[in-house]
Amino acid sequence: MDANDSAGPVVQEGPTTNEFASLGTIFPSPQRTFAGMIEKPRYWMAIIVTVLVMVALSVLVFQSGVIKDESLSMMESREVPQAQIDAAAKILDSPIIVAISLVSFVLGLAISAGLLLFMGNL
Repeated sequence: MDANDSAGPVVQEGPTTNEFASLGTIFPSPQRTFAGMIEKPRYWMAIIVTVLVMVALSVLVFQSGVIKDESLSMMESREVPQAQIDAAAKILDSPIIVAISLVSFVLGLAISAGLLLFMGNL
């Protein structure tokens, strides 16, 4: 049996493209795009796009006030003193909370992706 014979479908290797071109060709011809990535896997563009989308969504959620409203209503339902509720509202209004949440979210995303990559290569 020849080394070129295989039971699977024959996929024609695509030309090596850069990351931006891969984003444009991944949906119309995924087999060709992935075949071109076999020789030189590239993860940076996927990581950057994922992080940017997640950061944008996190900023939208925090700017909408949903987190603050839910946190304060939970505190009110537990009959927390008003001084503590006011202090929590002041903290939730500060931009440092948004920055901390974005950094922790991106860090958690990176750790999760690293674990999945490790588990996928066992």
